[in-house]
Amino acid sequence: MSVTPCYARRLADPDHLHHFLQDCHKKCQQRHQSFIISVTQPLSLVEPLAILQQLNFREERSFYWETQQPKSAIAAWGICQEKNITGTNRFQQTQDFIDNCKDKIIELKHSQLSEAGLKFLTNFSFFSTSSYQGHFPSVTIFIPRWQVSRADNTCFLTYNFLLSHNSNIATIESKLSNKIEEIEKVGNSIITFPFSLSSPFQKSELQDSSQFKSAVKLALKDIERQELTKIVLAHHLDVVSPVSFSPYLSLHYLRQRYPHCYIFSVSNGEGTTFLGATPERLFSLRKQHLISDAIAGSAPRGKTEKIDHQFAQNLLASEKERREHQAVSCYIIKQLEALGLTPQRSRRQLLKLSNIQHLWTLIESQVPNNINPIEILAKLHPTPAVAGVTTEVACEKIGQYETFDRALYAAPIGWLDTQGNAEFMVGIRSAMINKNQARLYAGAGIVAGSNPDKELAEIQLKLQTMLKALQ
Repeated sequence: MSVTPCYARRLADPDHLHHFLQDCHKKCQQRHQSFIISVTQPLSLVEPLAILQQLNFREERSFYWETQQPKSAIAAWGICQEKNITGTNRFQQTQDFIDNCKDKIIELKHSQLSEAGLKFLTNFSFFSTSSYQGHFPSVTIFIPRWQVSRADNTCFLTYNFLLSHNSNIATIESKLSNKIEEIEKVGNSIITFPFSLSSPFQKSELQDSSQFKSAVKLALKDIERQELTKIVLAHHLDVVSPVSFSPYLSLHYLRQRYPHCYIFSVSNGEGTTFLGATPERLFSLRKQHLISDAIAGSAPRGKTEKIDHQFAQNLLASEKERREHQAVSCYIIKQLEALGLTPQRSRRQLLKLSNIQHLWTLIESQVPNNINPIEILAKLHPTPAVAGVTTEVACEKIGQYETFDRALYAAPIGWLDTQGNAEFMVGIRSAMINKNQARLYAGAGIVAGSNPDKELAEIQLKLQTMLKALQ
C-alpha cells in the first residue's frame, strides 16, 4: 500500500475528521493490520520555538529547524515511529525504514505546502561509527508524535499515531483537540531571563591548539606529497557553566544574530542536545527541483564598510581560497552527475554573515522521480567543505589527526516527507549540550598555502558563534 494523502477543504470540521478516522478504523479491521495515521490541522499563528520551550519536552525526543530564507520552521517532539541505526550500510537501512513506514501511512492534510504534513526527521553522525553512539547513533530517524510547522504566516499541527482495530476514535479526537487548545494558549512568547545571561562560566583554552597546528603541518606535507589536495580539520572547545544551559534561549539568540543561517536542534530525550546555526545547505528538494550550496573559503567581516569591502575583495582574489571553494563546487557537480543529473552552477559570489563571509556557489538540478533523497544524501556526504579531497583519503587522515569524536558535527540533519520533498543542512557552527556542559565545534579547510596560525585564528573566529549563544 502506498501513502494516501487526502487534501481536505474543511479539515477543521470535527465531523469530517470523525468520518476520516472511522474509514481508517474500518480499514484496520478489514485488513487485520495497523496503520500510521497522520492528521494535519490548521493552527492560528504561533511560534514553534515557543511551543518547544514552554511545553518543555526535555524527556522526549525533539527536533527544531528554522530557516528565514524563506521563513519556515518545524518543531517536533515525541515518537510515533523510530529507528536507530549503527554501523555500515546506514543509508540503505534508512531508506528501508522510510519505505516500510510509507506502506502503512494514511495522511489527512490541509495544505500541499511542503512544510505541512508528516515528516521523517533525521540526523546522521559524521562517520558511520562514533563514540557518542550512546547519545546519538550513526543514524536516528523518526516520525514525531506531534509537529508544529510554520510557513510564512501559516501554521499547522500534525498528529501522527498508530491506529489498530481496537483503537478508540473518541480518545484520538480528544487528544488532538486538547493539544490544539494547549498550543494556542502558549502563543508566540519566548521566555527570557530578566537578568544578563553573561554570568561567568569556565572556558577551557582551545584544546591542544599546538596539536591542531601540528596536524595542519602534517596535512600540508600530505598535500605536498599529493596524497590529497584538501583536508578539513576540526577543533573543539569545552565549556562548563554554573547553571544549566538553555537550548531554547541559545536558538533564539542564534536566529536573531544569524538570519541567513539554518537554526537547528536535535535532542535525544535523555538530556543531550546538539544545536547550532549553519550557513551550509547540503541540498533541498522541492517538487523535483534540487538546490545545493557550495560554501568554502572565508574571511572576517570588517568593522567599517571600507574594511569589510577590502576583506571581501581579498577573499575573491585569493588563489588559496578560490582553490578551496572550487574543490567543493566541482565535487558536488561530479556527485550529482554520477546520479545521472545535469546540474548547473551560478557564478561565484559572497555569502555575508554577521561575523564571517564565505565564497558561495549555488548549484541546481531537476531530479527524476526514480531518485530518492537518501540516494542524493549518500552521494553528497561528506562534501570537501567538511572533509577534503579526495574524500576517502581525507576522512582517513581526519581519523588520524583529530583527537576527538566529531559525532554529529559537520553531518547531515534534515527532513523528508512522503511526496519526495526533502531538505538537509550540514551541522557546522554547532555545540553538544548536556546540562551545564557544552562542547563547541568548528573547522578549517587546509590546502596548499595554508598557514597553521591563520587556520587556528579562523577556528577561533567560528567558535565565537556558539560561545556567544551560550551566554
